[in-house]
Amino acid sequence: MASDILIRRRRELNSDDVQYDQNIFDEALLELNKVVQLSAQDEPRLNIDQKKVFTALLSTIDNNEGKLFCLDAQEVQEKHF
Repeated sequence: MASDILIRRRRELNSDDVQYDQNIFDEALLELNKVVQLSAQDEPRLNIDQKKVFTALLSTIDNNEGKLFCLDAQEVQEKHF
């Protein structure tokens, strides 16, 4: 997430000289907090299969395992999160 912010700032300022700083890390932390809040709101709406994937993703993150997940979703979905 911080790397996305760095890339965006470099693009905005048209300069590759922009480096990581505390402001970038603070912005990334704020964005991460938003994601956590949205996840908490949407979690009760997950079906059984979605809940399994969500739990596996969170477990991987919590355990710092660095796994790769590939999701194959149907084109038509009623929920978008």
